[in-house]
Amino acid sequence: MNDVIAMLSFDNLLIQTENAPYLGHFERGEIKQALFYVKATAPAGAYRACLILKYKNTLGDEVVSEKHYFEVLINSLEPLRIVKVETKNVGVGLKGDILVDVKNEINYSVRDITFFVISSDSAITPVSSSYFVGELEPGEFGQAKFRLSVSGDAVSGLHRLYLVERYDLGDADDLVSVTELTTFVESKMAYFEILSIQSNLHPDETGDVIVKIKNAGSLTLHNTVVKLELNPPLTIAGGSSLSSLIGQAQPGLYFIGTLKPNQTAVAKFKVDVDKDAGAGFYPINIVAEYYDNEGYMHTSSPITASVEVKEKPLITPLMATAIALAVIGLAIAGRFARRRVKRGKG
Repeated sequence: MNDVIAMLSFDNLLIQTENAPYLGHFERGEIKQALFYVKATAPAGAYRACLILKYKNTLGDEVVSEKHYFEVLINSLEPLRIVKVETKNVGVGLKGDILVDVKNEINYSVRDITFFVISSDSAITPVSSSYFVGELEPGEFGQAKFRLSVSGDAVSGLHRLYLVERYDLGDADDLVSVTELTTFVESKMAYFEILSIQSNLHPDETGDVIVKIKNAGSLTLHNTVVKLELNPPLTIAGGSSLSSLIGQAQPGLYFIGTLKPNQTAVAKFKVDVDKDAGAGFYPINIVAEYYDNEGYMHTSSPITASVEVKEKPLITPLMATAIALAVIGLAIAGRFARRRVKRGKG
């Protein structure tokens, strides 16, 4: 027999065969193994299966063998049982981890175990989608860990994932089972609010931009850095003049450190204003970079705001001081002059 294909079917429609193994050339008296993947949603019990072989004879004609019936026992006990699912930092706009603990529930070793996580939800994307566990002895526990990225547009609440288990059992290789995982996505855990922006900016001068931010989320942030992004005619003091000429934003960095929920902090920046800058409001972007409790770095969404550049005052603080000192000096000189005049008359 040539081009032999094995085909398995069930009387019960709740049991479906997912493949038809190709056995190739089959000599008389030869023994070959056919591995079928079966998806069963039927209750546990014994079900009749039908096996046929489809092949080509020596003349090249296609032949279908007679039907062979046998009994298949569907067991409600899965080799690998999920005993615990834990999530860490799985929140809107974040990258987090999902940990899946499993146990070998049968009396045989389960070998070459690999887990895959699949998301049908566009709001959740697996960053690391496979995890190799290896072998689990009877009664032994194992753990699979996956990294997930949650969109900033995701809705908090329960989301559906699928865990695919691929393993070897006895003489059968590459067995596959699929389990549904329900994962809870928390509301925005890391969220920044800009409480105030103060600036003292004038053309052809270096001024200050002071930003007060608040951790309005529920996650403690570590090694927090606030980044200020500007565009000409504003640049971070000490930044590259060449970058300013080609219109490339010069980011300024301010280290804050640990920022707990509801805690506020102030970031200060020195900003150069071009001499040709006109008075008015100019856009700025504020971004925060931080680490979560697991040591992973995150970057917040940019917050766009504006700062005002004011015309130089006609009288600067230095000039005002000088004028005040001059007035005081003139007043003292006038007093001395009047005293001399009085003494001369006397």
